[in-house]
Amino acid sequence: MNLLQLLTEIRAMKRAEHWTRPELKRYQAVQLQKLRQRVYAQSPFYQEFHKGLYDAPLDELPVITKEIAMSHFDDLVTDRNVTIANVRRYMDHMRPGEKFQGKYRIVTTSGSTGRPGITLFTEQEWTSIMAFLVGRLGQWTGVKPSLTHRVTMAAVASTSPFHMSAQGGSTFLKKLLMPGIMFAANEPTERMVAALNKLQPEVLSVYASIGRLLAIEQDRGHLSIAPRTILSGSEVLTDEMRHSMERAWGNIIFNTYAATEIGGIALECDRHEGMHLMEDRMICEVVDANNQPVPAGTFGDKLLVTGFFKYTQPLIRYEISDSIRLATKACSCGRPFLLIDSIQGRHEECLELPAKKKGATVSIHPLVFHNILDTQPITGWQLTVNKATLRLVVSGAQGSFNETTIKQRLVAALTEGGALAPSLEIRRVEALPRDASGKITFIKTKSN
Repeated sequence: MNLLQLLTEIRAMKRAEHWTRPELKRYQAVQLQKLRQRVYAQSPFYQEFHKGLYDAPLDELPVITKEIAMSHFDDLVTDRNVTIANVRRYMDHMRPGEKFQGKYRIVTTSGSTGRPGITLFTEQEWTSIMAFLVGRLGQWTGVKPSLTHRVTMAAVASTSPFHMSAQGGSTFLKKLLMPGIMFAANEPTERMVAALNKLQPEVLSVYASIGRLLAIEQDRGHLSIAPRTILSGSEVLTDEMRHSMERAWGNIIFNTYAATEIGGIALECDRHEGMHLMEDRMICEVVDANNQPVPAGTFGDKLLVTGFFKYTQPLIRYEISDSIRLATKACSCGRPFLLIDSIQGRHEECLELPAKKKGATVSIHPLVFHNILDTQPITGWQLTVNKATLRLVVSGAQGSFNETTIKQRLVAALTEGGALAPSLEIRRVEALPRDASGKITFIKTKSN
């Protein structure tokens, strides 16, 4: 990691926080023009994908999905020596600490929306990712390690060496004056609690569901830590998850929003009024299903991002299928960046259930379940859907958890949402399975 570049980018980020909105828009226009000039000169894919549109406004350009990006990987990247075949060979035989072709860091998505995506970063691009972590996330949330104060941190990360949380967390802990520990998200709760009690971390970085689980352990008296900053990411932070953590530790929760392909997208500041979009690093468009912009205060169907700092594997209007709502007012902190005031999660996570109207179906968002189950004395839940039959598995249920009452409330909520009353069974388990990235798949659909 280039220390000079890191410090230079951090200073630039601080300056951007004092821009006016017009100054920010002018900066975006310049960076977008630089990106497009380089991409059109070096990427055969974009030369064809944007043919006839080289001078068109951004909102007239076609949208690129993960499937398109992976299908055209070899032509999309701007390094002609990089192919998907040799990337995969490297991943199969990588030795610890070895970079692809001696210069590229490889990270992958979890594949939660289909086949896993593969993203590569040069050392310069990775330093830019780290500059966001230190210069924005660190400064805004009070995580400020120095030569005279080494901040202790505990982080939950994927066990996969190619996952963003594992690589980012490793860089953060090992190279940025932050001693601490990293947990796999599927670490047994008792072991995690014991290690945290021993470390007494100043900073806790967790998946939202893990944060809620640890808050419950704190309330039960098994966990006894007093972090001054808690970073929540990788999963949707529901109101009840946040309230659980605030009851345990106070108003020290900072929500973060990122994607493997582009790094940090949005971050909460100390005013806790929403998450600021990182608009000096990318252009973000909240759009409907037809890629048309939606107004602030309205949930979009997806987010389109165009990153300024990624030249090797450039992404212009890259689709992220999260349903996001922009705030209707600016943050009281005075920074020029727009605010996200709510994220509903991915469209792919919604349930498609038979509707009351014969032959029709209705889409039910997982928040229907979060709103009911996150208030219950359980540590987690997972729903398996097989046609109109639902099986709800809950972990860590305490004696006050009433299955009959919960079943009635859930069925009532589903029918109120237009679904035909489903068959629902509830089963208790000790712990829930997590996917390869360490997240809980709240909704699992079976075809038979």
